[in-house]
Amino acid sequence: MAIKAEDRFDSLFIYYAHLYDLPDWHWLKALVKQESQFDPMARSTDGAAGLAQLRAQTFNEWAIRLGVKSPNPYDPEKSIQCEAGYFRWLLDNFQNNVDRALGAYSTFGVANEMLRKEWPLATQTYVAHVKRYFDEYTRN
Repeated sequence: MAIKAEDRFDSLFIYYAHLYDLPDWHWLKALVKQESQFDPMARSTDGAAGLAQLRAQTFNEWAIRLGVKSPNPYDPEKSIQCEAGYFRWLLDNFQNNVDRALGAYSTFGVANEMLRKEWPLATQTYVAHVKRYFDEYTRN
């Protein structure tokens, strides 16, 4: 039986969620679904790349912080490792508030956006989509 495209990275999500003490590995999977639809070669117009769609500066910063050898945002494992470390950092910065961490992820970590009482519609939509994917993955 063939593995579905969206399940082929589950072992990496599980491993790095555990390594970086994330509340649930399904958050990583839901973020990747929203960001790249599980396409390791995805590239956005603003320069975000790979599964996790981190911008080059963010990816490189986290690759250095985490000691990633031979960093390459198109390598699924390295993309997921940096995603996990970065998401852990966002959770720490927002007192483990997943909604705020997701909102910050969607705006490339622009924390002041997340301190507003009302988020921009694009951020609200992004967070709702990721939470819906998370719910779908945890139900199955």
